[in-house]
Amino acid sequence: YYSPFNERHGLIEEMLRNFPEC
Repeated sequence: YYSPFNERHGLIEEMLRNFPEC
């Protein structure tokens, strides 16, 4: 079973990590 939600969450988390915390 493939769940794009998990992968999407990981991508969003990676993008957030890329951005500096304000």
